[in-house]
Amino acid sequence: LAMGDLFSIFKELKAVQLRTLNRERAELVVDGWVRNAGKVPSPAEVSDKERLLLPSEIGQHLLPLSIVPLDQLLANDPTKLPKLLKAYA
Repeated sequence: LAMGDLFSIFKELKAVQLRTLNRERAELVVDGWVRNAGKVPSPAEVSDKERLLLPSEIGQHLLPLSIVPLDQLLANDPTKLPKLLKAYA
């Protein structure tokens, strides 16, 4: 009975399609985009690949992400800020 309950909980969690990004989901999106010639995977596709029980595969994809604060990114050249805002805003 307990195993059936745990299986049901696992299936419930896999059914949820989160629309926010954490590092694992962001890497799955970028990895899917690179592998599929610019096609961004849907939230359902990312949810299917996301791990719940096993440790995540962060850093094992084609393009491991490096998430850094903006001030660290601009530390050497603050003039990059307008260019970044123009490109990504």
